[in-house]
Amino acid sequence: MSISDAKLLVVLPTIGREDMLPALERTLGSLRLCLPPLFTQLRVDVVVEAGCAGAPWIAALAAMAPFIRLVEVTAAFQMPNATLALTRQPSWPGSFSSRTQEKTPWICARASCAIRGS
Repeated sequence: MSISDAKLLVVLPTIGREDMLPALERTLGSLRLCLPPLFTQLRVDVVVEAGCAGAPWIAALAAMAPFIRLVEVTAAFQMPNATLALTRQPSWPGSFSSRTQEKTPWICARASCAIRGS
């Protein structure tokens, strides 16, 4: 595969429960290994609700690569259409980009992590 000059933004929302952290760690590890050889301009935003149980561990995971960023959303933040759980809102990337007023276009991809069965 060739290296792309396109800007890739991967949005990885998580509720930050402790039982989900191993899956998040695997997902971030895969992104950290697989994406940099393919994209020269890359950012992974891990989106959590402020005060979630796994916030300290998630912050440590995000610090493992310079292109991974932890985005904490306060309880006061309101999503369109009264969606209650930010992590379940599929329009989050567009909402975040417009609220941060970023001018550079990014290719947005929403990632998810799954719990492995026993």
